[in-house]
Amino acid sequence: MVRLILDRLRNEGDITDDVSPNFLVRNWPPAFREWSTKSVQNVFYASPLFPRLTNPERVKDAIVHGVTNGVLAYVGKSGSRYDPFLYKTSISPLEIEISEDTFIIPASVAEEYLIKTREPPRLDSMEIIPHQSEINPRESCSFAVKYYDQYHQPIDCKEVSWEADSGEIDAKGNFIAGENIGPCQITARSSSICAITALTVRRIYSLEPQDETGSKEAVGAYALTEWYGEITREKWMSFYSKVLKDIGNEKGIKINVHFAITNKKVIPSDKIKEIESAMRELGLTKK
Repeated sequence: MVRLILDRLRNEGDITDDVSPNFLVRNWPPAFREWSTKSVQNVFYASPLFPRLTNPERVKDAIVHGVTNGVLAYVGKSGSRYDPFLYKTSISPLEIEISEDTFIIPASVAEEYLIKTREPPRLDSMEIIPHQSEINPRESCSFAVKYYDQYHQPIDCKEVSWEADSGEIDAKGNFIAGENIGPCQITARSSSICAITALTVRRIYSLEPQDETGSKEAVGAYALTEWYGEITREKWMSFYSKVLKDIGNEKGIKINVHFAITNKKVIPSDKIKEIESAMRELGLTKK
């Protein structure tokens, strides 16, 4: 019987299990610029215009959704300022206090407050464009920068310096790749703000058949692109059996080794010396 009565009251809008922030905005008291969270909760049990909430904690959920979606702001008053001021940000219901000293304000009031109190736009972040991923040795390309202020809005900035850890880049962002293949990092910097993009210098061969002299006459095989990446020790034998086993003695195969010890604490120093000695015997060079 109780369930039937509750279902009937829900259908007629007399009680509700949840409340949306938009409902609060639509029924905002005209006399209030700020509406205390305590009054918001009480109105659901005092005003005939509001349904009764089956759980008063749902008011906190409504405030959380409203703050996250920019429908309203959750604030505390400190003189003529709001502190805290939470608007268009993710918060938890645990951060919401139901009291006469904490308030919600509609989005229009929050935006007005931001305009009056926010600091002038300043450079906050940068983005390098285009997002190029690969380039051939000695190939050139040009980069530019987009600038954003602390409000994530585009902003003008004319002073920027460029750096590249390989190849060459001039003051205008014109980049020429070096001869060495591998990763390359491009950095744009303005004062203490910087942006970084990475690309790979990779030699991309023609897929037309070539013989050893470079002639494009058919020889029954095609040149392949070079491959890069890390192979874990669990896959070393798989790499040998599936890739090297049957072609290890063929011409036209070159294997480059990049061996790095990333944590010297786990390898004894005498073992590191043995490894370095073996690398020199193999003709490898230490960076």
